[in-house]
Amino acid sequence: MAGVVRADLERMSEWLASCGVREVAMESTGVYWIPVFEVLDRAGFEVHLVNARATKQVSG
Repeated sequence: MAGVVRADLERMSEWLASCGVREVAMESTGVYWIPVFEVLDRAGFEVHLVNARATKQVSG
């Protein structure tokens, strides 16, 4: 993964943490989810890979 992308993902992780986020649900699309998952998991978030159909039914 390019250094710029990793730095951006780490900034995203820091921002989520600053907002009090502890759990993240994300759809696994192709291979694009892997770097995001790795950065969030390494930062201590509880990361859930979910089916997009299931998340469309969640209110809010």
